[in-house]
Amino acid sequence: MVTTQSSTQCGGLKGGNTAAIAGQNTGQISSLDHLPNVYAMIVSGDSLEPHYREGEKLVFSRTQRPEQGDTVIVWVRPEYVADGSPQSFIMRMVLPPHPDAQFGVKPHPDSNGEFAVVFDLFKPNSDRACSLTKLLGIHKCTGRLPETVTGNA
Repeated sequence: MVTTQSSTQCGGLKGGNTAAIAGQNTGQISSLDHLPNVYAMIVSGDSLEPHYREGEKLVFSRTQRPEQGDTVIVWVRPEYVADGSPQSFIMRMVLPPHPDAQFGVKPHPDSNGEFAVVFDLFKPNSDRACSLTKLLGIHKCTGRLPETVTGNA
């Protein structure tokens, strides 16, 4: 059984549902290098309905660039995760990262801005912005894992 979690924060960003990587317990991580290029997450709860239902396995790609409207999993840097909160959550991409943007890089002290992304909670008027300095990465959902697939994804 996979332990599932819901609701996390990125600045004032809360929402979505997420789960541990199917078949693994990741705990708090500071790098996404250990993740395979394609992995699955299990939906828990009903906050993603009617788009995704509890128990569905979603497949995510580390290599495909997310675009506006895509379902994504957002991985928050551990230093920005409150105690007891999950480190990743599932959202819909509203404004994808700029192609030149880097995750976890603080802007130059003389800069008057920084790269950000915007997500929504699959509901109208639920847009949330998050600075890329607070994120480890964003991975695109490529679809549902067929029910006929078993074992670790």
